[in-house]
Amino acid sequence: MAHQIKLNLNDKTVMEGEIGDYSEPVLLHKVDETKWEQVWDRLVREHHYLGYVSVIGGRVKYLITLGHRLVGAISYCSGAYKLGLRDMYIGWDEEARLKMLPHLVNNNRFLILPWVRIQNLASHVLALSVKRLREDWKTQYEVEPYLIETFVDTEKFQGSCYVAANWVYLGETKGFGRQGNSFIYHGQTKSIYVKVINRRIINLFQPNLDRLPNEKEEILAMISAIPLRNPQLFAELGITNENFGRMENLLTEHLAPFIPYLGRQELTQHFVAFVKGLLSDLPRKTMDPISKAYEGPDEIRNMSNFMSRSEWDTEGMIDEHRNDAACFFSEPNAMLTLDLFDFLKQGLESVGVDMQYCSRLGKTTRCQVSVMAGFAGETGGTLIDFALFMPEIWFSEHFAPKREKSKVPEDLQYKSKIRYALDMIDKLTKSGQFNFTSIGVDSSLGQEPAFLDALPKDMPYFAEIPGSLEICPLSPISSDAATFLGNNGKRSEEPREISVLSAASLAELSDVPWAATTLEAGDPYVQDALLPIQDKCVRARECRDGKPGQEIWLYAFKSDGPTKYALSNVSSAEPQEALRRLARRRWTINRSFFDCQTRLGMGRCEARSWAGWHRHILQTLIAHLFLSKLRREFLEQAEPETRPETTIKTRKSRRNEKISENAPLPGHVIRPISRKEDDSMSAQI
Repeated sequence: MAHQIKLNLNDKTVMEGEIGDYSEPVLLHKVDETKWEQVWDRLVREHHYLGYVSVIGGRVKYLITLGHRLVGAISYCSGAYKLGLRDMYIGWDEEARLKMLPHLVNNNRFLILPWVRIQNLASHVLALSVKRLREDWKTQYEVEPYLIETFVDTEKFQGSCYVAANWVYLGETKGFGRQGNSFIYHGQTKSIYVKVINRRIINLFQPNLDRLPNEKEEILAMISAIPLRNPQLFAELGITNENFGRMENLLTEHLAPFIPYLGRQELTQHFVAFVKGLLSDLPRKTMDPISKAYEGPDEIRNMSNFMSRSEWDTEGMIDEHRNDAACFFSEPNAMLTLDLFDFLKQGLESVGVDMQYCSRLGKTTRCQVSVMAGFAGETGGTLIDFALFMPEIWFSEHFAPKREKSKVPEDLQYKSKIRYALDMIDKLTKSGQFNFTSIGVDSSLGQEPAFLDALPKDMPYFAEIPGSLEICPLSPISSDAATFLGNNGKRSEEPREISVLSAASLAELSDVPWAATTLEAGDPYVQDALLPIQDKCVRARECRDGKPGQEIWLYAFKSDGPTKYALSNVSSAEPQEALRRLARRRWTINRSFFDCQTRLGMGRCEARSWAGWHRHILQTLIAHLFLSKLRREFLEQAEPETRPETTIKTRKSRRNEKISENAPLPGHVIRPISRKEDDSMSAQI
């Protein structure tokens, strides 16, 4: 009994091993409405991830002891008022549900104390508590319990103790919770487990898992309802009429993990239609034409609400996409890339639009600017993260009505593009999702010394730069070559000693010869994946305020178009080969941008709201990753022995890795940059 408990509540000695190693019995002590209930409340409030406030309705609380040691706490309360998968599993109608609800109980808290690490203890406790609950619930509330349910947050737990205790897994919740007399979407999906503890419910309703919907079958039905049209893409991938079914099954497998973040079936319908539209041959891949083509004109308004107003877990879906990309392209020696991508705009109503520098046009114009992260390796690459840059003027009082109309988050604060990029690197490093060993950036970021200084010191970078960027030779140049081609690539009037040159001039003046090679776009199945080039690498120094800085490599390469330039801190006995490997990674991600821009219409995003813009880009990246999967599945022009080998981790194996393995790599630290540096760089780009 609860009043007989004698425990040292301050004893936190670690308990390990297996439950069979302990001779003392595991006991449950019912403590609700006793003096020990406060102990139960405090333990759960301090150590359970959900905490504890109070429970309305029926409840039973147990403290768990092993001998004279307190090892945990568990409680039960009234069952959920409405739970779709549970109700389908039981098989009752609305009238029966309302009548039988008092017989349903919910395991709402289960805590094994952090210092107790005894194997099989949790499943043993569950079995004991079920036996006790049958009598205690009936005695206390004069109602016999028939079925117990529980919800497991799979971001934190695997639910293995419930499986071991023979509970039945029903699926995932839709992310809705009851508030008053209505339900609101909170986006926190959880796994549902149930256990029948009285045969009366079996005799009345015959609970059956076959009643539960097959989510993948539902998605496949949506995909098959309207054929996906893109003859050119199918021809390039080798998809013929007889294997359309395979392609639809692949799309079903690809989209299924994203469905729990949407919540409602009608949102799933819009999501499937939008992704299909992005993969189609529609000339304009924006909301209105996609909705007309794949749902009909009557659904345009609903599609608009789906993109901008409907409550679904965008952040959760972004993380799901990153997990999928990490599993598909999991490999060593990959590169994390950062680029600024611009969206040209005619009007001023879209979120984040302002007169600002557009790198695509090389001039100031009306546009949106985004910071995008990519991941590129030997087997291909894709875009994995993105952020919309908000110009500082958008945080002024004058723009307050626009912020409200665009639904910009109220707590959003101004950050420069440089700060967005550094924060993105820091976040992806700490996530442990991607095993990258180098960082590549475009010329907008690469020409900023303070940005390069902030990168992890132990990680090579490949920073594209404009040809006009000033570089210092290792020693001043005063030869005839310098008189022929002076600074900025112009002919000098008189011979003179030159200590600062443009990158283009230094590459041209260097006596290092051009060499022929080929850049490969990682994925051998990408059309035009091979790019013949000529390249050279020249040892030089950074130019800081007109003075020489640290030694770096200047890498130059040219094909049919203008010569491109990059700086790198790579340290290698064979620098040219190392730089070529990094250049290939950048070429790979450039091909990803080409796909997103030309095949999937990313640059034509017409969403005006904050949510609409982010959801359009997210679905574009999901479509691009599927395009990579299609290429690997269908294209067979590369001989098997020439295809790159890779180890692909499954989603499940990736998620089951220990949290400690997701810690940031040692030494990969983003150096803080000063406000002065930040403002200076922001003004330039």
